[in-house]
Parts: sequence; C-alpha cells; structure tokens
Amino acid sequence: MFAGKEAAEPIGDFELERDVPEALASDQFLLHYQTIHEPRTLTVHSTEALIRWKHPRRGLIAPGMFVPILEETGFIADVGAWVLNNALRQLAQWRRHGAGNLGMSVNVSARQLRGDGIAWKVERALKKFGVPAAQLEIELTETALMENPYHAQKIIAALKSLGVRIAIDDFGTGYSTLKYLADFAPDTLKIDRTFTSKLVSDPTTQTIVEGIIGLSRKLGIKVVAEGVEEQQQLDILRGVQCDFVQGFFLCRPQPPDELERALNVEDYGHAIGS
Repeated sequence: MFAGKEAAEPIGDFELERDVPEALASDQFLLHYQTIHEPRTLTVHSTEALIRWKHPRRGLIAPGMFVPILEETGFIADVGAWVLNNALRQLAQWRRHGAGNLGMSVNVSARQLRGDGIAWKVERALKKFGVPAAQLEIELTETALMENPYHAQKIIAALKSLGVRIAIDDFGTGYSTLKYLADFAPDTLKIDRTFTSKLVSDPTTQTIVEGIIGLSRKLGIKVVAEGVEEQQQLDILRGVQCDFVQGFFLCRPQPPDELERALNVEDYGHAIGS
C-alpha cells in the first residue's frame, strides 16, 4: 500500500497520539527557555518555558506538531501540569543560584482553562517549589479566553487571588476587543510577532503598536513585543517605550544548561529586575 503526503500526515498524527502516554511515562518531554528583556539595557526580566518532545525515533519534535494532538485528545491537562511543575522546579533552582528576581512565564491552553482545577494546580506547584506567586506569569491566548469568557474571568480571578500574573498572548491576532481588557484585567499584553515583523516596513503597524503601548500604559498593563529578530525592530520598540522584548535577535529557546552558560547564572540575579 502506498500513501501520498496528505494520507501520510494523519497516520503520523495517529502515531504521535499513540506515543503520548509513553512520552509522559519515560520523560520524553523537555523544556527550553527563551528570555524576555528590558529593551534599553537588555537586562533579563524573565523567561518563558517552551515545551519540546524528544521522540525516540523521530527526534526533536516542535510543539506545533504535537500540541494540537494533546488538545484534541485531552492529554494537554497532564502535559500542562508537567510543564508547570518542571518550569517552577527550574525557576526554584535558578533562584537558589542567585536569580532571585527572575520571572517565569508558562502557557495554559484553552482545554486547561475549561476545567476548574488549574488554579489549584498552580497553587500546589508554587507551594511545592517555594516560588513566590508574583514571579509566575500564566499566558493565555485571546482565543482561549473567548471560548467561554465568563468562565475565563472566574479562573483568572482565582489565579490573581493567588498573586499570579496574567498575560494575554498573541495580542492583536484574535478578538482584540478593548472591552476584554477591562473584563480580564491582564497584567501583561504580548504583541504578536506578525506586528513586530512589519515594524520596519509599515508605518501603520508602527502606529498601531505605539497605540497599544500607550493605551496599556494608561491601564497599568505591561507590554512584551514578541518576535524581535533584528536591530531595527529593537530600536523602534525602544523609541515607542515598549516595556519588554522577546525574540531570536536576543535569545533563541535553549535548554536550561545552555541558558545558564550563556548568561552566567551566578550573575543572573544581579542583572534581573534592576
């Protein structure tokens, strides 16, 4: 039997779906981290935990290939709990080595947000690893929030009552209705990379980004520009007083040991948050 590319992709997905329980049981998932910087000094403010899958036969698999499968099958709840615990375990270790002010961002999916258990899982993980709640930021996409806005508001309120920060990820690509900034009261907006990529070539995009930053500042919301890949983008974001920047130009996602070598973890804490 021969199958074309279109037929082969669902087969591959089925194989990945079948392999998820074993991946969890045998620690095939791992986390890479990408730093988030203050734009003028390039001081490291925080880091975002990004999941990868080191498959025994297929090698390192990007999240775009397997996260949708986790969402569809419901495995995202177990894997999401794994990410939260391992990210906070890593942050606790960095804190012991001097990174006392370092923040950690963890993504939470729409499926995780549907239940009522996420706040309890976050509280338990914070206590387990001794991490201050204010140093954890939960990233939620606009799409996830709008799936059930009323329920999302309840979950966000529960998380904020713990002292955890809330970020809306990929801002500008979904609903982007200003009303939801009041409803969800996020601590941070992350401007999507599609805006950042056009900053140099499109004055209209630059005006939109400047407007988002100005509005956010009046609302007491911090702004992170994602996808910074060149000096000119960074210069523009400095000019419009963006709070934080993230992207390949500053740091690619890396395993924790490589990040420590690149930044010298013993000096990490002295630079962060200054």
